[in-house]
Amino acid sequence: MNTEKRSEKGLPIGAIAVLLGVIVSWGCLGKANSPTTKDKEKSVAQSSKNNKRAVPNGLVDAGEFGENIYDAAKAGDWKTAEAKLNELKASVKKLDADKIGSEKLDSALIDLEKAVDAKDKNVTLKVSNKFTFDAAELTAKYNPAIPVEVTKLDFYGRELEIWAGEKNDAKLKQTTLEIRKTWDAVKPKIDAHDGSKQAAVFEDLVKKTEAAKSVSDYEKLATPILDEVDNLENDFK
Repeated sequence: MNTEKRSEKGLPIGAIAVLLGVIVSWGCLGKANSPTTKDKEKSVAQSSKNNKRAVPNGLVDAGEFGENIYDAAKAGDWKTAEAKLNELKASVKKLDADKIGSEKLDSALIDLEKAVDAKDKNVTLKVSNKFTFDAAELTAKYNPAIPVEVTKLDFYGRELEIWAGEKNDAKLKQTTLEIRKTWDAVKPKIDAHDGSKQAAVFEDLVKKTEAAKSVSDYEKLATPILDEVDNLENDFK
């Protein structure tokens, strides 16, 4: 005679206990196998890494040559500026052939050629620097290893030099706003890339720029900002 106790539904109590045990076991197993927050972050980071495409060499060169021309004009080295301009023209021509360039770059190149030919330092500085910005924006779709915002911070550091040289307080204040906006956008990427030390240093520089009271204050901050941008770039290389 079967004397096993049954539930109100008619199932043996022992069977119910076994069934509950299976359900609990499956629940624990599912929890154990579910991705943690850290796993998800790693997955996103890996996905981002896999989505990176090589920035075309011509585009990399264009941005670099634009900066070279800026540095040469700043030093009054027009021979080097002319040589780098010729290299820049070749790069832009290749970009156009590969349908990677833009009307902005083409227009800036025309203005830059005129400025270098005239040995106009102020205009050359402005146009060559703007060229680096336009080139940086074209790299965005390739999800470059060095975030576009970091490259733009380099542009804004040079903008501080330019407008401090012209004692243009309004432009200096506007540039400061752009530095803060760009820095806030890229800071999480710096932190996620184990760059908290560099981030703290750059945040301090941004705050000092925001607290600047005179053209001289801005001028003194331009070089440290440019130096720290180099450190940020190295962190991603």
